[in-house]
Amino acid sequence: MKFSKIFSTIFLGMLLASCGKSDPIPMFVGTYTDQGSDGIYSFSFDQETGKAKAQHSAKISNPSYLVIAPNDSFMYCVSENKGDEAIINAYRVGMTSGRMALINRVLAHGDDPCHLTTYARNLYVANYSSGSIGVVGIERDASLFDNEEVIKFNNGTNVDSVRQKESHIHQVQKSPDGHFLFAVDLGGDCIYKYELRPKFKEGEPFKIDLPKGCGPRHIAFSPDSKHMYVITELSDEVITFDYDAESGNVVQKQIVKASDAGARGGAEVEVSPDGKYLYASVRLKDDGVAVFKINPDGTLQKTGYQKTGKHPRMFKITPNGKYQLVACKDDNVIQVYERNAETGELTKTENDIKLSHPACIVFGEAVPW
Repeated sequence: MKFSKIFSTIFLGMLLASCGKSDPIPMFVGTYTDQGSDGIYSFSFDQETGKAKAQHSAKISNPSYLVIAPNDSFMYCVSENKGDEAIINAYRVGMTSGRMALINRVLAHGDDPCHLTTYARNLYVANYSSGSIGVVGIERDASLFDNEEVIKFNNGTNVDSVRQKESHIHQVQKSPDGHFLFAVDLGGDCIYKYELRPKFKEGEPFKIDLPKGCGPRHIAFSPDSKHMYVITELSDEVITFDYDAESGNVVQKQIVKASDAGARGGAEVEVSPDGKYLYASVRLKDDGVAVFKINPDGTLQKTGYQKTGKHPRMFKITPNGKYQLVACKDDNVIQVYERNAETGELTKTENDIKLSHPACIVFGEAVPW
């Protein structure tokens, strides 16, 4: 009887101790391959220690953006190239092992695909240089089929005579509830809104105009879906909108600078999982990540600026909010920063991940040791 009680006490203690820990999560990194990178790399990332364990790689050209399918068993990525080398790829992935097996690939039907998102049996692709959205079909076995549907835009504002001669779609992003698709046009200084359905309706899209010459790049939503934030590449700003989830309509309410260096290199924007802070990265000059406190009305108050390695093209906050991983492309490293949940402050750790030209970081669901 005593032995049974002792065993139960020990078992309960072990169980309680394990409940305080987070299992490591799968992490996949896409890179540019012009300097010898294989392409995609998989890691197991420990959310408590901030350390990554390398697993496997998949050889593929310029997988600059990745997305994991909702069921967590498949991954899709771009090959950011031109012509017949502009490809969309489908992979079967092992979330525990990190192994990746190519299923098939199809043409992007546009030059320099740089972003993509899934909805139902479709994959929407942002073709930057062609200024178009490509729509790729997804079979039940997760393989891709070419339905040759392309939506072309011709709305360059020409405020910047080099970057804005024509439309350049830099991102396609679903609304949090999956009802709407937003396409960000850097060359057209606007965002297009579609109602998500198997086929787009006649008369779409609805066009959201932004300040001329700002060059919008990416958007992010607050966790409560009440606000949408846009980072602009050419003006290095973050634009705040009130967002109505039912209609998908937005109302602009604030513009703030991420950097005053005139970098013309605004890159990524993300809201912390708790909805308290927003982060925006800037490249080319004054490389770093701006930190903003989010006020109750959704407006932003800049509280800091964390200098990083060169060209922080993309960053990702871990699901538990404890770390921010910054892909510093031109320094060939992913820097790992610990995030203070109360102040939003970022503190660099010594857990650098060395990779040639990292461009994109995605996390999968937590897996056991």
